Amino acid sequence: MKFNERFNIEVGAEEAQQRFVNRAYNELYLSFFWDLPDNQRSKIHKGVASALGDRFQHNQTLDKLVGQDFLRNLHAIEAFYGELNQYSSYQQDRAIQIIRGLLSKSEIDLGIDWQDGKFYRKGAKLLDEALVNDSLHWLRDKSYESVQKPFEKGLKHLLEAHVKQDQLLDVITDMYEAVEALAKIVTERPNKDLSLATARCLFQKSAPPMPTKYSSRNTSITQMNFATLNRKENRNQL
Repeated sequence: MKFNERFNIEVGAEEAQQRFVNRAYNELYLSFFWDLPDNQRSKIHKGVASALGDRFQHNQTLDKLVGQDFLRNLHAIEAFYGELNQYSSYQQDRAIQIIRGLLSKSEIDLGIDWQDGKFYRKGAKLLDEALVNDSLHWLRDKSYESVQKPFEKGLKHLLEAHVKQDQLLDVITDMYEAVEALAKIVTERPNKDLSLATARCLFQKSAPPMPTKYSSRNTSITQMNFATLNRKENRNQL
C-alpha cells in the first residue's frame, strides 16, 4: 500500500500529474540521461526537440526544453525512448523500467499505460478502432460535414478532459449535436429540430431504407451516440 493510502492523504489528478513530471525529471532527464555518452545525449536532445516541434538550443537542458506540462512530458518521453532504438537493448530495457516505475509510483491511477514504446489511455486502442477511426473515415464525405465537425470537436474535448475535467460536459453537448445532425441527414429533415423521442422513432421505424453502403455506417454512429443523446436530453429536463 502506498504512503498516501496508508495515511489517507488525498492526492488530486493535477497534483499526481505534477509529481509524475517531477519524478520523470529526477529519474529520466537527470539520472538516466546524464549517464549516457556525450554524443548520445546530443542526439537524444535534438530528437526530443524535433518531436516537440521546438528548436534545439545547446545552452538549454533537456528538462528546460520539456517543461512542466504533463502531456508534453508524455510526448517527450516517447521521443526519448524512440531515440534509444538505435543504441543498445540494455538502455532500452532500463528506460522501460524507469517509465513503468514512474507510472507505478503515482499516487493515483493516471489513466495511461505504456505499450510498445508509447503511452495510451487505458482502453483507448480498442475504442480508437471501433468507435473513432471507423466513424471518422466515413465522416470525411462532404455530405456528412455537419456531423463531422461536432464529432471531432467532441473527441478533442474528451482528450482534453483528462486534464480539464470541466470539459466533459462539452463532450456530451458536441456528441449530441453530431447525432442530431446525423438524424436530420438520415430522415431528410435538414431544417427541423428533432427531439430524442422523434429521432428514435424516425431512425427505428419511419426512416426510408438506406443504400447498403450507408446503412451499416449510420448504425455504428447511432449506436455510439444514443446513450449520449439520452444523457443530454435528461440533463436539459432537470
